[in-house]
Amino acid sequence: MYAILKKEIQSFFATPIGYLVIGLFLLANGLFLWVFKGKFNILEYGFADLSGFIFWRRGFLFF
Repeated sequence: MYAILKKEIQSFFATPIGYLVIGLFLLANGLFLWVFKGKFNILEYGFADLSGFIFWRRGFLFF
């Protein structure tokens, strides 16, 4: 199982597309958590409830 995981991760990061996907995902997460106004913004919402954010992130990963 470890050999398959290692092979998949190496093939994902063998091209710049893998780094681009990870970078866009992290950028989108950061923007929704700290910059954009709404129920996803931690500072505006008042406490760190990530249930709505996790729902959004799951849909983003399926895309």
